[in-house]
Amino acid sequence: MNLDSELRELLSRVDETPWPGEPGAYDRFLRRRTRRGRIAAAGAALALVGVMAGAVLVPRLRPTEVVPVAPTSTTVRAENSGFELRVPAGWQVERELTVTLAQDPGGTLPGTSISAPRPVVVGVVLVPRSGRPDGARITITTDDNAQLDDSAVRGGSRRADGREYKFHPGSGSGDVGRYAVLWPDWCRMGRGCGGSFWPRLLLVTGSARSDGDQVRQVMKRVVGALRPITNSVRPPPPPTVPAKTKVLLGTGGGGRAA
Repeated sequence: MNLDSELRELLSRVDETPWPGEPGAYDRFLRRRTRRGRIAAAGAALALVGVMAGAVLVPRLRPTEVVPVAPTSTTVRAENSGFELRVPAGWQVERELTVTLAQDPGGTLPGTSISAPRPVVVGVVLVPRSGRPDGARITITTDDNAQLDDSAVRGGSRRADGREYKFHPGSGSGDVGRYAVLWPDWCRMGRGCGGSFWPRLLLVTGSARSDGDQVRQVMKRVVGALRPITNSVRPPPPPTVPAKTKVLLGTGGGGRAA
């Protein structure tokens, strides 16, 4: 058989007989496409389950309530009145009470001298942060009246440092009352610091339109927390030379010059 006959036979067979693997090819294509779709759908379902699980777990990891951060405590220094106070928890400074001194006459504060006019803190007014009790207010200041003595604290109690204090009930109508604390001034106005003190009271006064007992409890805490500073601190005694001490002034020499 020559080449021309072989080609004719091959072409006739191609027209009549399908290529190897052709039968069922389309069905196989459909089956593969269906299988790929199922796999993709399963993957999407698993991803959706993961997202839903995360949405359920994340809220559980979050805190159920917000805990407020306690504010930094404030310390008030009234050097001219001789006290320092750390503001009680739940309260804040409404305002400081100040006076303007033309000068510092003779060492009102230890280590100071005459200076230019300046405002100095002599007291402070505290109010509750929450605004409750209604109208609550505590004022801490001093009374330097020269006629004062210890009668305002006689028969009362004593602080840990021995300073006497006493509560005086208010007149009502929002007046809770006041604590008087014996708070001597060792550097009274017009005098330098010395070994004797001048009578002075530190007054813790409270007011409230309601729940005065709660305000009084805070007032008592303030009385115990007040710390003496500057002119309310007793100065150390001056150094002295004992009478029997002998001091050698010099040796040698002679005559009137010696």
